[in-house]
Amino acid sequence: MTSTDQEPIGILEVRSSRAAPFEAEDLARMALLADFCATVLERAARLEKLVFVDGMTGVYNRSYFELQARNEMARALRENASLALCIADIDDFKAVNTAYGYEAANAVLTQVAATLKSGVRPFDTVARWGGEEFAVLLTPPVQPEDVITISERLRGAVERLQLHVEGLDRRFYEVRVTVSMGVALFPDHGDSPQELWRAANQALLVAKRPPKNRVVVQRHA
Repeated sequence: MTSTDQEPIGILEVRSSRAAPFEAEDLARMALLADFCATVLERAARLEKLVFVDGMTGVYNRSYFELQARNEMARALRENASLALCIADIDDFKAVNTAYGYEAANAVLTQVAATLKSGVRPFDTVARWGGEEFAVLLTPPVQPEDVITISERLRGAVERLQLHVEGLDRRFYEVRVTVSMGVALFPDHGDSPQELWRAANQALLVAKRPPKNRVVVQRHA
């Protein structure tokens, strides 16, 4: 089955125990059924994007992240495993907005989001929480030492970004940004999404102290 732009989106498999099971009329019905299923799948994907994807940055939004956090914490509990929540906040983002305008600031948000997404595993979750703040869920299996390594890799990747944005005067400028990150582990620092977020946010407040641009892991259970 293919979408309207001819991208494959699924396979419809039909079986029969008869030696010559399908006549031309049967095949025509199957083709119609496949087209119908493809339309339903494509519409469902579009609806999911509208509901769960941040329209500006292309990463997931807060609603999806909260749902995914609950699901992954339940799975970690069943498997006696750990996961991590990382909150990344762009340092001094208001200065970018003031100096270059909101369109340039939006471009920075989009590129930072893409950098965070490309720096984690396919089954991890990156979402825009709001404003210049992003949430990263490192799903099981993940070890504490791996969490620190991944978080530092994400921080460094953003720091190395060379962003070219168009300013209010229509000239292009090279902009560099950094992120501060607060990290908390499940179940060490919280056994509910709310507690885990509170712990990661406390670590973020420490990370945001000058000189910023660092990763702080919550130390207290």
